[in-house]
Amino acid sequence: MVKKEDTILKIKDLSLGYSGEKGMVIAVDDVSLDIPKGKISAIVGESGSGKSTLANAIIGFIKYPAVKISGSIEYGGENLLELTRPKLNKIRMKKISFVPQAAMNSLNPVMRIGDEMHDIIEAHAKVTPAEEKEMIQEALKLVDLPDYIVNSYQNQISGGMKQRVMIAIATLLNPDIIILDEPTTGLDVIVQKNILDSIRRINSDRGTTIILITHDLPVAFYVSDYCSILYSGKIVEEGSKSKVVSNRLHPYTELLIGSIPSATDSKKRLVTIKGAVTPVLDKQTKCTFANRCPYAIGACSEMELGDYEVEGELVKCLRYDSALKSKFSNTLPEMQPDPVPSRTGVIGKIYSNETHRAELHDAVMKFDIGRGSSKKELTAVDHVNINIESGRISAVVGASGSGKTTVGKLFLFDEIPTEGKYTFNGKDLTKASGKQVKEYRRLVQMIFQDPFSSLSPIHKIGYQIERPLLINKISTRGSVHEDVLAMLNLVGLRPAQNFIDKFPFELSGGQRQRVCVAKALSVGAKLLVADEPVSMLDASVRAEILNLLVDLRSELNLGILYITHDLSTVRYVADDVYVMNQGKIVEYGEGASLFTSPKDEYTKALLDSIV
Repeated sequence: MVKKEDTILKIKDLSLGYSGEKGMVIAVDDVSLDIPKGKISAIVGESGSGKSTLANAIIGFIKYPAVKISGSIEYGGENLLELTRPKLNKIRMKKISFVPQAAMNSLNPVMRIGDEMHDIIEAHAKVTPAEEKEMIQEALKLVDLPDYIVNSYQNQISGGMKQRVMIAIATLLNPDIIILDEPTTGLDVIVQKNILDSIRRINSDRGTTIILITHDLPVAFYVSDYCSILYSGKIVEEGSKSKVVSNRLHPYTELLIGSIPSATDSKKRLVTIKGAVTPVLDKQTKCTFANRCPYAIGACSEMELGDYEVEGELVKCLRYDSALKSKFSNTLPEMQPDPVPSRTGVIGKIYSNETHRAELHDAVMKFDIGRGSSKKELTAVDHVNINIESGRISAVVGASGSGKTTVGKLFLFDEIPTEGKYTFNGKDLTKASGKQVKEYRRLVQMIFQDPFSSLSPIHKIGYQIERPLLINKISTRGSVHEDVLAMLNLVGLRPAQNFIDKFPFELSGGQRQRVCVAKALSVGAKLLVADEPVSMLDASVRAEILNLLVDLRSELNLGILYITHDLSTVRYVADDVYVMNQGKIVEYGEGASLFTSPKDEYTKALLDSIV
């Protein structure tokens, strides 16, 4: 633990677990951490690292099957883990407030925002109506929200506004500490930056201590003063943000930073981390990252792991043991693309050296919204020209509500343009027969944002790849087993035999998304529409899927429409970029040129919002 001056919250030797059929699964393993007063401390970790469990413990939201094993969380001279519920209720909101993950779903759909804020104040403070109004106005101002929000219902405001309302509610009683669990997940870059700037403003204007829980390293580095990297329940690196960024002492930190698309070298292959986080069933004294670490030597799995202080940072890694330093490599192995698959068998059947092209010509898409006298027409896509072509990745970038998802639906022919036309290999599909449309839909497939919802929960992975191969007569009964293995191997699920008999819930998010890609290719798709395919994934897993899309573009001559709000990933994957705003294409260009010399003000705003 790095010692910090003026500590407001002290976590000491904390271990937490979840009781289950196979025993205790350790979520937080012997964590000690000082939270400095008036600073922003980020706790960074991927799914399964224990960061949300740690956040819930601080606010006292531990309930079965979550179990305290050992340790303490000290605030104001008391151990929060030993307080009764009435005592905890006096601390919550007034002293420590909490904005949970998916906070946008936490607002009451049948109450106005102002009424929710009134209820919070009434439950915890005795103030006059005038004082209450002033408190609400100050809270809204801190997060840059207009006063009229108090008269709105949650369904009447955007996702970014909902998130800022939740942060405003957390500041109402001017608490000493605010815990924010993944406050920007799923938001577009402009809204994300606005929220992060609001967090910094709360910290600077009120001196509020902020604990930021996130899986997103750029977010943590943008706002924090101190940064703790969590892996498998343990803090593996801790120090000031500037030192963590520059030193990258722990291999896990180095790999995570390497998985972020480069701002200078757009085609440098993204770093990925082999394997996956596995559940920890016992408290660990040895390195839990050794089986995934490119630097690991035999001693890493055998020796007790201690804390090492290096240049003012704490790091848990035997590379900094003076007796072992000389045995470790000093350089990370260069990332190599997966070997090009042999174009025989099923891979040869889905590969095409022909050029396929889908194109929107001056397309318009209008929707009727509302009913009766309030009915009006919304133009979601306004005279748009976009194409997808074999061997290229075309990115459509824009904020929420810009029309980019509607463009994806037009390419899938889920929607027919209100005006303009849609061609595939030169043929106008707006005038096509049902048979032609059915064949087209086989050739253009979708990769969805949420991989878990895209797969049948009751069927094994092998079955879900097998069915499209057989139905589309790409495989025969005799060859289908080997063909399924080849498809899983193609998308990097190796050894493929280990995945055939698993259900979707047994896979990680990245593995499920790979299955979705294999499933799309198993019908013989030549073009893919990928709608926010990495927005729900951790940093290193995101890098795996981006590398996969880039590889498949070359290996299978695929055309891909990549729909996203995240410009940093676009720089890495895209050959062509279309920037959308309010239904229109406001700028088009090749990836590199658009990033170096944007012309439209909206494009410049998007680029300025990358953290």
